[in-house]
Amino acid sequence: MFSNNRSGLTIANIELKSGDFAQLKLIYSQYPREGDLSVHLLNELGDEIYLMSFSFGEKGQLYVCSLQGPSTEQSVEQVKSITKQMHAMRPKNLLMSAIYAVAAFFQVKSIQGISNDSHIKSQHLKSSYNTFWEECGASLTSDGWYQLPLQEPTRDIESVKSQRRSEFRKREALREAMSQSIIESLSQNSRSIDHQ
Repeated sequence: MFSNNRSGLTIANIELKSGDFAQLKLIYSQYPREGDLSVHLLNELGDEIYLMSFSFGEKGQLYVCSLQGPSTEQSVEQVKSITKQMHAMRPKNLLMSAIYAVAAFFQVKSIQGISNDSHIKSQHLKSSYNTFWEECGASLTSDGWYQLPLQEPTRDIESVKSQRRSEFRKREALREAMSQSIIESLSQNSRSIDHQ
């Protein structure tokens, strides 16, 4: 994860609709002011599609500090393609689910997302962090962070139109398989620390 070439630790292989695999990698952040670690989504060709950066706090907090998506016309098309390949799951939603798996593994006490105004690059954000956190069920706190639910909200199939339910089931199966893979990978690559 901390190698000089920043190759990272593969924490999940995600089977796409085509039968190919996308990858999630955990890498130390290239921009530490935006978080210490990043989860990167790579498509089946190994191209980086999206990343989410985060840090741990001293009292069991997990702070999501950055969400970076497409920067070119080509990468916008890649996002559309992988969204379709993931049964219409947006990459940022997949990454948020990955963060929830990391949070569960490390038994964090709270999860917070940075607001637009508090972000270090607030003038250059291409999409609204606030809107995304609110979609995730978060509420804004007085210190400029959004407090997210500690567990990922369960999605109710009854709220999905009948013609979309097959896709919904596949999307949720992908999410569940990814979360399990992350927890298994972190278990295999972690040492337990004996607090004496």
